[in-house]
Amino acid sequence: MNIQKLLPLILLICVPIWLKAQDSPEDFELKGMKSFIAALNKNEKVRLSNMTHYPIKVTIKKKIVTLKNNKDFITYYDRVFTKAFKSEIERDLSWENLLSDPKDGSWGIGVGQLWFTDYGKRGVLCSAINNVW
Repeated sequence: MNIQKLLPLILLICVPIWLKAQDSPEDFELKGMKSFIAALNKNEKVRLSNMTHYPIKVTIKKKIVTLKNNKDFITYYDRVFTKAFKSEIERDLSWENLLSDPKDGSWGIGVGQLWFTDYGKRGVLCSAINNVW
């Protein structure tokens, strides 16, 4: 059979399956995001620093700062994750309505305060912190 004749049939079958797979995060991705939020609720700075992908940009006193490693994360933690910012995350958090970016497969929580990406063997890490609204 000619491939040109089969292509529409293949697309008809495969595209809905691919789209369905993109509708929600996998269990391990959701587990990684929930672990980050649990650590955030307990102020576990070291654990959170190990669950973050570097470099990562944050805003401190209206200036963009690049955190390059775990040490930077721990140093700036209290200025990034203020009580107000943590309250926004908690207020907007809904595990049923996660944001998704099909371009890179990342998942956002709330209104985009935190984004997570699967880095393979390194696991699901926080890939963006949007702490200014």
